Amino acid sequence: MKLHEKKFNEILELLKSKLASKISVSEEHGTTFLSIENSNYWLSVDANELTVGFSLDHQHFSE
Repeated sequence: MKLHEKKFNEILELLKSKLASKISVSEEHGTTFLSIENSNYWLSVDANELTVGFSLDHQHFSE
């Protein structure tokens, strides 16, 4: 598992422990998406990078 995938999973577990019913996770074309209900924050991870977003603005992180 690559570092960006590990970080995504750590963030997912933290959010699930605090906001379980508000977390939505889906997968499409090899990319996993995480969003928080009634929030503009989102995360995605694929084989190459972690992306952190707020509404349309986002930043890509890779090794």
